Amino acid sequence: MRPLLLRLLVPLIGLVLVETAFRFGAWDRLLPPQSHAGTSVRMRDAVVEFPERIDFVTLGSSRAQYGLDHAAIAEAARSHGRSHANLSMPGSHWMTIFEQSRWLRRERPEVQGVVIALSAADMVWRSNGSYELAIVQPLRSPWSIDDELRSHFAPGQLDTYGVYSALFGHRQAVQFALQSPGELKRTLGWFREHGRHTLFDGPRIQHDLCGLPMDTVATCAAASAARPELQTPIDQCKSLLPSVGASPDFRFPGGAPLTEERRTLLELRQAQIRAMGWPQPPVLVLMPITHVWRKELMAQGSIDWSHRVLDPLAASGEIVLIDLSTALDAADATRCDMFWDLYHQNEAGAKALTRQLLPQIERALYAPSPPG
Repeated sequence: MRPLLLRLLVPLIGLVLVETAFRFGAWDRLLPPQSHAGTSVRMRDAVVEFPERIDFVTLGSSRAQYGLDHAAIAEAARSHGRSHANLSMPGSHWMTIFEQSRWLRRERPEVQGVVIALSAADMVWRSNGSYELAIVQPLRSPWSIDDELRSHFAPGQLDTYGVYSALFGHRQAVQFALQSPGELKRTLGWFREHGRHTLFDGPRIQHDLCGLPMDTVATCAAASAARPELQTPIDQCKSLLPSVGASPDFRFPGGAPLTEERRTLLELRQAQIRAMGWPQPPVLVLMPITHVWRKELMAQGSIDWSHRVLDPLAASGEIVLIDLSTALDAADATRCDMFWDLYHQNEAGAKALTRQLLPQIERALYAPSPPG
């Protein structure tokens, strides 16, 4: 019995040791930097290594990453004697926002408030998918698992096992390292030289959508690229064609009562935002959405639904709500010179939007007297 017991215990002890090492970040330096988890590690390390005080941060998805002039926001904060860092990351949804907030409250308790920049399209889903577990893995406490994370676990789906296991959460990165060690080494080297997370600026894309027919997803998908850079949005339209009209309807004509499912979602999101615990009310920005996305791809009624969730929090002073969903429209269509693909603003769009937004951020965050 003893040899059998030893044969069972040794692998089990080894597995526990590996899991513990992963939970404490032993694999973080070998994560593909462009992966969801690797992007989160780069953001985390930039914050941890920054030697000065950080007063405010911007959290959000790639819509925020490309859609705001982070350098202008940082400069405005400096003019008030404050610092404001850009911590937006591609793929971020509410799970990431809440986990980043908890992490910042632990690691950077001097942070007083946040700008949360998502979109009305992000208000209708509880989750954006299990891939977000990889984003939050490097930010989680080693042993704690909150109820929001538990809700994403599905026994039959391996991609949700990261809720309980850091080893499972990083399984794709481990596979990549074992299958392509040379490519991983080259990628790590490139990112060490060129790919550090920039806390006080963001990406700047110059080209735009002008010259691309954008009446519908179908007309966009059928177009020929007049310029090489237009091939990206054309490919996006082709990939999105099967999704046209497939989103749920969130309209409530005549004040119809909420279904139980939607009431639960509304109450959950309000409770989660209230529980964030920032010293100053979060500034919640609904970012611009291209007209073709609003009309054919996102859930109908999403903007009204967003206000149904968020307006009570704004009315009570728990958040500052700024709706810029259609801020870059002209004649009921998105300005082609403001975006570089179906999701993301270019530099001109980021600057134009930030000019509208910045005075409201200054009043909400920088104008109050600094603590102490």
